[in-house]
Amino acid sequence: MACGSLLGTEETLANLSRGFACPQEQWSSCLADTITLEHARHVVRLFITQHRNVLKANSEGLTELIEAWVPPAFPSGTSLPYWNAAFSNAYESVGRRHVSDILAAGALLGVHLNALGENGAWSVRLPEPRSVRWSHFLIPKALELCVLSDGSTANLCTWDGASRRRLSFERGPAPAQWRARAAIELPVLRGKRAGITMLPGSVYPKEAPFPDTFRQVMSLRRWSASWQGALDLLMMNAPPYYSWAERIIDSIVSLKRAPRSRVIRSGSISSLVGVIWGSVHSEARALAETLVHEASHQYFYLATQLGPVDDASDTNLYYSPAVQTARPLSRILLAFHAFANVLLYYRACRRTGAQEDSYFDRHETRLERDVKQLSIPLLGNPALTSVGRSLCDPLIERVV
Repeated sequence: MACGSLLGTEETLANLSRGFACPQEQWSSCLADTITLEHARHVVRLFITQHRNVLKANSEGLTELIEAWVPPAFPSGTSLPYWNAAFSNAYESVGRRHVSDILAAGALLGVHLNALGENGAWSVRLPEPRSVRWSHFLIPKALELCVLSDGSTANLCTWDGASRRRLSFERGPAPAQWRARAAIELPVLRGKRAGITMLPGSVYPKEAPFPDTFRQVMSLRRWSASWQGALDLLMMNAPPYYSWAERIIDSIVSLKRAPRSRVIRSGSISSLVGVIWGSVHSEARALAETLVHEASHQYFYLATQLGPVDDASDTNLYYSPAVQTARPLSRILLAFHAFANVLLYYRACRRTGAQEDSYFDRHETRLERDVKQLSIPLLGNPALTSVGRSLCDPLIERVV
């Protein structure tokens, strides 16, 4: 069956989308690529239609680059290349009126398309300085950005209001591997795929709700070892959850942890897909749990590209123990999906010999109680759609 036809076969789609529930279900890269590809195409059309005049007035060649983009139907060599904040940020900008937000979204999208191999020449003038990233390199804040790329090599020039800077990029032997001159190389968590990039918070200064971040690359380098240790721990103790996290997380923004605080903050939002943030912690086990939890949210966001998780017929609010307040059904499912996967991760660790670890003993009983409470409004609820049931049922079968 061709990948594109999956979106038109409801029964097959329902079965394959169970892979978004947990890594114990069969994963369909064909389905995921199709969903993200179709969403990226939709975003590009919508972005250009809505903001063509603004882009034309403040850039040269950028509109043409984005309009001419014809992505390969089934990308290879990278992990979900269209599940990237450049596309979701462009989508969010459709409803905005501020020229600075529109142009920043256009610059992020243009640079990402070039980094994926799209050729073209373009330039943009930004109302305020902005950083963008090319793969795992940071382009310093600039008011003007010029790009000339043939898909394998690229030359960039920037102007920050005081000085000009020239940067160059060359594609390496491995897919999606770039080498750069004069750009700032960001730390990358190495794994089986392209890796997870550590980002300073300054890359997303307005859109992202993480004000308390490490904004200096040197700080990122110091803490990237902690995140690498967490990823390695997933590989050692729970290989399915290693793949679960590494496949869908594109980048991590590290949050500062309050002095003497043991509280771990983490999060993600659907307008910055592929990006998660979390407070750095001395315990690799705690960071590994963060990776599992936030990766689960990414799969939830990915599944909702197929449609809503509920039909809005259930207007009740249900208690969510994690935030200790009442939430609508869709938010209960979001929380259940993440915490149930963390519980399954705990159990996987125990099966591979980590049962002596007191970390799991301290948290598992509470987690089981919370997951059970979250599952109650989901059991047999007719308001859940086929998408909602695909996210919910495989987990209920395993943890309730």
